[in-house]
Amino acid sequence: MAPDELLAADDHLSECGLCYETLDGAQGRTRVARSVANTLRASFASDTIQHPAAEELFDYIDERLEQASRREIDAHLEACADCRGEVIDLQSAALDLAATRDHRYGARVNALDNRPAPANWQALSIQVGLRIAAAVVLAVIVAWVAALPYKSRIARLERENARAREVNSELERQASSIQALQNEAANLSRENEALRHTESQAAALAVSLSEPGGVIEIGQDGTVHGLPSMDKADQQAVVTAVHSGRVRVSPQLASLSDKAGQLMGGPRERYGLVSPIATVVAEQQPNLKWNAVEGATSYVVSIYGDDLKLVARSEALRVTEWKPGAPLERGRTYTWQVRASVGSNEVVLPPPAEPEAKFKILPGSELAELNRARSVYQGSHLVQAIVLARLGLLDDAERQLKALAKANPDSETARKLLASVMSLRRH
Repeated sequence: MAPDELLAADDHLSECGLCYETLDGAQGRTRVARSVANTLRASFASDTIQHPAAEELFDYIDERLEQASRREIDAHLEACADCRGEVIDLQSAALDLAATRDHRYGARVNALDNRPAPANWQALSIQVGLRIAAAVVLAVIVAWVAALPYKSRIARLERENARAREVNSELERQASSIQALQNEAANLSRENEALRHTESQAAALAVSLSEPGGVIEIGQDGTVHGLPSMDKADQQAVVTAVHSGRVRVSPQLASLSDKAGQLMGGPRERYGLVSPIATVVAEQQPNLKWNAVEGATSYVVSIYGDDLKLVARSEALRVTEWKPGAPLERGRTYTWQVRASVGSNEVVLPPPAEPEAKFKILPGSELAELNRARSVYQGSHLVQAIVLARLGLLDDAERQLKALAKANPDSETARKLLASVMSLRRH
């Protein structure tokens, strides 16, 4: 439009409310909204595109630009759809204004606005700016509303992430516990393997005992280590005793038992005699011992042969032990008793109600075996005790086993062997 035409249109719009509303009506708002949208899109486009200013587009439509500037805008419009749409919208608005140019309308009465009417393009520029601002605000609100679900989702994801971290920490703790259990299982496996190895060694090494001559070892296979060479009978006797926990005694002791089949000797406090009782002795002049009798002033010891004939008798003694003056015969069984003088009374030991006290002198045929055992096995309480018990020398065997148990306080085998001999005696 020519300048005079634009001025005339502007004057008409300031006076004619109908045309003003027509320009600002639905069709106009649609075109302006499209223009605002295009402007917004252009504002968010790459910063490398330089768009013409609004005044330049107005001058372009009114053909008031120099030829060079017009060629630049023509080239820009070919490449920029947004600016091309702006130009089309502005041209449509100009045509609408031109259509109302020859129509005469009454002046619009506006009591609220006594200010001079602004120029047409100035008013249009203000409207475009206001609508751009409104569109920007609307876009921000839309973006904020659209972001609400994402914010909610982000918060949910953060909560899920926190729970996942907690689960991960718990899994790490469980993994640490599992690792500790695996290490413990590995240690137990090694210990079990060591126990198996120990048991396999124990199968070959049943018993180990400390002896004066060193440690002796008795295997399950019947081997004996730590002792000088043994004959088969002694070795078998040792293995049998260790495995069974009992010491084999001489059959000769059967002749020293009473009518009920019990070996001689009752509780010492009641029986009175100490030794030898129900045993074989190696010495031909054994040392006889008894308990003191309360109030006794003297004791007389008598020894009888198996034919009940007196073999030896002591003088009146003030002590509680005595040896016969002459050697006793080997291989014979003897009975002995003690008479204690208590004032005008006499106390007989053992009491008449108790079994007789018997002992036997070791036969000469077995003396060599005894001497050999004491010589060859002098470093072993165990072997000596087994040989002594086999010969019937229970007192001597018991002394050897007591020494063995003392040297091996934690050995169940030593305790069992000692108990097996002591169980044959009732004192």
